Order: sequence, then structure tokens, then C-alpha cells
Amino acid sequence: MKSKLFWPIIIVAIVIMVESVMLLSNNQIKKTELSTDTMDITPTEEVVSEEVLSFGWLQEEGKAILVITANEEVAIDAIDLYMAYNNTKISAVKNLGELPKPSFSKISTENSLVVMNYLIGEEGGFVMTPGQMVQVAQLDLSVNSGDVGELSIDSKTQVVENGSAEVLPFNSQKLIINGTL
Repeated sequence: MKSKLFWPIIIVAIVIMVESVMLLSNNQIKKTELSTDTMDITPTEEVVSEEVLSFGWLQEEGKAILVITANEEVAIDAIDLYMAYNNTKISAVKNLGELPKPSFSKISTENSLVVMNYLIGEEGGFVMTPGQMVQVAQLDLSVNSGDVGELSIDSKTQVVENGSAEVLPFNSQKLIINGTL
């Protein structure tokens, strides 16, 4: 039995993909090289709020992992994810498999954005329970020695709830990356 929201969800997903393509269509993608410089990656303090979801970062040398944590039970139908970066070179973005493969993924060096669009095909959406943390994507990155890089969730990001098709409120933390001398 098809859900009554099947077509509205498909339309929202198509609009999200078209927006992403239009945003990045005139940008030239440049390949960046992964630096062998040692980096010290330090997350900033997480903002405490009553938002439904929280975006945060885990760290490994030369890599940053974006995670979503549910603050209450929620079912997600789509995610239009924009990750902004400054003074950082992103060489690759990998889906970590906890969410379905993104329908669109692109690194825009001109806009300093990584764009990933997820459409959840499951009838009940992607269900998250309070406190559950899901690893979304891994960014392979580098920062020049002496520079301070930053990763953050751009304000264009939207997470769509299953059933209501409403955009869910979220908070996010920045990741500050110090290139060592």
C-alpha cells in the first residue's frame, strides 16, 4: 500500500536536487591534494537547545566525520545537506552507509560547500530514537600549516520529517581545525 505522501515526498526530493544542481551548475570543480601536514582538530562547544536534531563532528587525523544525533524520536524522509568550509581543502567525501546512498553529492570549491542530498525510500522514513547518533559522511581534508580551518553546517541545510513533510529544527556545532607548524 502506497503512502498518501509518496508523491509529495518525491516532489520535495526533486526540488531539493534541482536547487542543488542550480546552485552548483556554474561552478568549476577543482581537485585538491591531500596535505601530509599534521593537523590538530578541535571541535568547538556544542550548543544546547531544544532542537529535534543536532549536527556534530567526530575527528580523525586528516578526516572529519559528520554525525547527526536525535534529541527526540523522529522519522526522516529527506536531507538537503550543505557543509561549508573555510581555509580547508576537501579532497573527498564518503557516505558512511548508515543513511542510504545520497542521490546527489558534490564538492564546490568555488562556493566552499559540500552538498549531499538524501532521499529516504523507506515507507516509515529513517527512524532515529533519542540519543541515537548516526554517522553521515566522512570528509578527507587538509589545512595548510599555520592556518585555521573551519567546517560548519550551512543555513541552507534542511531535514524533512516523514509524514508531515515539515522541515525539522536542528542545531549544529562548528569544527575548528588548526594546521600545525
